Amino acid sequence: MRIVLIEDEPLAMQRMEKLLLKVQKPLELVAKLDSVESALSWFGIDPPKVDLIIADIQLGDGLSLEIFEKTNNKTPVIFTTAHNEYALEAFKHLSIDYLLKPINEERLEAAIEKFKQLSKGIAPDFQALSHLFNLGNGAFQKRLVIKFGNSIKAIDIADIAAFYVEERVCMLCTFDGRQLAADQNLEQLDAMLDPKQFFRINRKVIVNVKAIKNMEMYSRSRVVLQLKPPVKAELVVSTERASAFKKWLEG
Repeated sequence: MRIVLIEDEPLAMQRMEKLLLKVQKPLELVAKLDSVESALSWFGIDPPKVDLIIADIQLGDGLSLEIFEKTNNKTPVIFTTAHNEYALEAFKHLSIDYLLKPINEERLEAAIEKFKQLSKGIAPDFQALSHLFNLGNGAFQKRLVIKFGNSIKAIDIADIAAFYVEERVCMLCTFDGRQLAADQNLEQLDAMLDPKQFFRINRKVIVNVKAIKNMEMYSRSRVVLQLKPPVKAELVVSTERASAFKKWLEG
């Protein structure tokens, strides 16, 4: 099977590759694309024929839906995302399935099998997909359980100003200034959090919009943030996320 992957997070791309190698053989990854811009360029220059596209909906420079709108895509798509607000729009673009992150092997295998069945002329189950969308609306994590040695404490997500990586450990900072280690990594947290409230500004930091005290322009159209309370992390919005960050601020 010839597949194109569209994903802007390197770790998520690596994970998807490993999962595909487990669930699908033979496999040929024809292209690995990390932005709307690179995908539009690749699809726009007479690309080789592929069987399936697996695309994250939310990329650093926009929504992957734009790729399929502008290229008149005819190849089936499996969409992935940490959030589900774009589900119904995704289904319009020959979507085979809609996978919520973090994706596991069984769920990916089921989506690949659905693609194989559809290629034999079986109609997609849009009612079931719409049901999945409705189930997920607003279903974001409300609390995190944090361990203190032998003790356990539940912390409301609304009380967290930011998550960041320090010396390979994922930390959280509460609005009252507590710095605590989280059990999850940033990939997992990104899938749990309300995207209207939290934004991953770079590979090592997720911020709560209410924690942003000040913003200044940085080099190459990037933005540097000042948070309250402060955290021990580089608070620069990465170049590839700058456009999406500005849209996020607009609500």
